[in-house]
Amino acid sequence: FGRLHALPTRWHAEHPTGEVAVAFGRGERGFRSLLGLLVFSVFPTLLELSLSVTILRRRFASHALGLVALGTFSAYAVWTAALVDLRLRRRRALVALDQQRGAALVDSLSNQEAVKLAGGTDTETDRFDGILAKTQREAVRSQMLGGCLNLGQATIFGLGLLASLRIALARHVADPLAI
Repeated sequence: FGRLHALPTRWHAEHPTGEVAVAFGRGERGFRSLLGLLVFSVFPTLLELSLSVTILRRRFASHALGLVALGTFSAYAVWTAALVDLRLRRRRALVALDQQRGAALVDSLSNQEAVKLAGGTDTETDRFDGILAKTQREAVRSQMLGGCLNLGQATIFGLGLLASLRIALARHVADPLAI
């Protein structure tokens, strides 16, 4: 907060206070979200993964099941990170389009008399409809990425489970009393 006050007056004149306040709020919420994600999601997941791999290796006297679990988790994490990154790009585009839509709406309606006098109602309507169409396309693309994310995650999990079952079956066939 002190750094904002330390910025020169020119910077404050070039950046509207509302815009700065919104950015400040988003940054603060983002930091809290990231910290919560690390403490309540990432660290416990890594702890659970390391315990699971260790238990699988020790209980079944084989590195194969532990490696399958580790490989499945790694593939799942990489797939999720890649598609979430793509989805975040779509989300940023949606936010930009939403801001553009809001600005077009306010500008057009606040100048509606001038728009009518100049005969620009159709132009304004077309401009606004174009923004809405772009927003709809981006929203559909974002939803499709969400579906691909879920499908890929389910496939990776299923393949990991299949590999684990094949290892267990092979061990059972080799020595039925070992289990």
